[in-house]
Amino acid sequence: MNQNWKWVVLVLVLVLLAVGVAFAIIKATGIDHTKTVGSTGVSWKIGSLDEDGDLVEDNTVMMTKSHLGIDGLKIEIAKKPGVEVFVALFDKKGNVLNGSLDNGEVEVFQIVTSETEATVWECEDYLAEHTDVEEGSPSYAIVFLSPVKDVEFTSSNLHSYASQVTISYDR
Repeated sequence: MNQNWKWVVLVLVLVLLAVGVAFAIIKATGIDHTKTVGSTGVSWKIGSLDEDGDLVEDNTVMMTKSHLGIDGLKIEIAKKPGVEVFVALFDKKGNVLNGSLDNGEVEVFQIVTSETEATVWECEDYLAEHTDVEEGSPSYAIVFLSPVKDVEFTSSNLHSYASQVTISYDR
C-alpha cells in the first residue's frame, strides 16, 4: 500500500510540473496575445483626470494606471456590481473622444450593468455603434470605477472593487 502512494504522488508531481512548463512556454513564446488588467494597486490608482490629462486627487473614483489598447478591449463586469464602470476613449493626442473630463468630473461613456447577470462590453461593438467616436481614430482607453454607494476608495478596499471588473485587450 505504501508503494502505491509513492507512485500516486510521483504521478501528481509530474503532471503539475508538465502543466507548469506548458504555461511557462505559452507565456514565453507569446502565444497568449491578450493582456489582463489585475485587481491590485499595481494596475489601478485612486483619482481622476482633469481636462489636461493630469491626475486629480479624488477618492470617489479609481482608474487604470496604464493606457489600455483598444484592439480586443473587453470589459466583463460582475452581476450587481458595487461600482459604476466608465470607459474613456482617447486619440493619440490625448483628447477624449466619447465625453469630457472637467475639473476632475468624469463624464464619459458609462457601461450599463445588470442586477441579474454579468455584463460584457466590447470596444469593437461600441465603435460600430458610435461611428463618430471611431472617426476620431481612438488610440487607447482608460477605465474609471466609481462606487455605487457613498464610499471612498482606499488602498485597502481597492482590490474588492477592482475585482468586480475583468479587463482584457490584445497586446
